[in-house]
Amino acid sequence: MKAVVYHTYGDVDVLKIEEMPTPSVRAGQILVQVISTTVTAADWRFRSASPFLVRLMQGLFKPKATRRVLGAELSGIVKAVGAGVNRFKVGDEIFADVSSCGMGGHAELICLDAEGPVAHKPKGLSFEEAGGICFGGYSALYFLRDVAKIQKGQKLLIIDASGNVGTFAVQLGKYFGAEVTGVCSGKNVELVKSLGADRVIDYTREDFSAESQRYDFIFDTVSYVPFGKCKGVLTERGKLLRLVFGPGLMIGGMLVGLLGKKKVACAVAMKVSGEDLRFLKRLIEDGQIKPMIEKVYPMTEIARAHEHSQSGRKVGSVAVRIGGDCI
Repeated sequence: MKAVVYHTYGDVDVLKIEEMPTPSVRAGQILVQVISTTVTAADWRFRSASPFLVRLMQGLFKPKATRRVLGAELSGIVKAVGAGVNRFKVGDEIFADVSSCGMGGHAELICLDAEGPVAHKPKGLSFEEAGGICFGGYSALYFLRDVAKIQKGQKLLIIDASGNVGTFAVQLGKYFGAEVTGVCSGKNVELVKSLGADRVIDYTREDFSAESQRYDFIFDTVSYVPFGKCKGVLTERGKLLRLVFGPGLMIGGMLVGLLGKKKVACAVAMKVSGEDLRFLKRLIEDGQIKPMIEKVYPMTEIARAHEHSQSGRKVGSVAVRIGGDCI
């Protein structure tokens, strides 16, 4: 089978398409033909070893042999099932999160734990759309439902509301009953409004930190806004939610938690479950949320997909077609 492999850390030129052994399905597993995957922030951060903390997970001097295929999420078709598997059968269309098992979505075939973070593809979605559910969808779900425990009527500000995590956060924030304000560039204001945001701030024209409005939660989905800028617009016991962080942000968050009522909640890795994905599937099929795919690249243009994702200017997800023709 073919896979996108990287043997050293670096720029996009370290990504190579190589032949790898076909995985063998074992008891409790399913063998999946990957149709579509994405390039998330996790992928380009792991590839470039940025921040340095990445090396503690992937390998200090170079990626570990078992972690050389990136791809945190995927969609595909079940090609074989191992003994004891009842939830899936050959031919089923699925989507899955593989971030917690060493990645691997940028390959033509992958074996998955049938009881892990894998679910049947939502009806009516393309493989590209289904392949872009897990990273953004679960990240937003985890922070809003599990960390913030957001309640109806609370005020939520989402920074980079047009990005992968941000587009899901806007929709899930509204689903949970929050009053949602999105922050994005002017060209994406109408998109964020269409996702249900009550208000949208064009950061090229307005500074949210200079306003009188106060928020119960600020969700910084790209982790580039200093806590000092957010502190003044948080309520007395407000909380800043951060998706990605390095050691400096982690230490800063701990100090804030010790010294004041206003808190910072950070997370690097979040353990996704099959039930979480089935919950997102139900919301999608009920029309409550939808994944956003800006562009689809063929596997042969994986380097361009990484550049696009890393540019900071993408809307929703950047998909990569692994199996079949790119559409």
